[in-house]
Amino acid sequence: MVAPNPNVISVQIVFGLPDNATSLAEYVDTWIARYKSGSLLDRLYNYWILGKGADEKKLRWSAVRNVFGWGRD
Repeated sequence: MVAPNPNVISVQIVFGLPDNATSLAEYVDTWIARYKSGSLLDRLYNYWILGKGADEKKLRWSAVRNVFGWGRD
């Protein structure tokens, strides 16, 4: 994704539902409202769209490094 001016882009989600699926429509509306009000949507947007946090790398546990202390800087 290329965003020459990131302030112009808006994210829209569309769910196609049958006319007689009122309970499903209410569920989807409630789900969207819940995630809009929380921080999950912001965290997902920051990670997947803006790439924030994508470069963070944590070392896995290693007996050689964590137990014996070899390979530490």
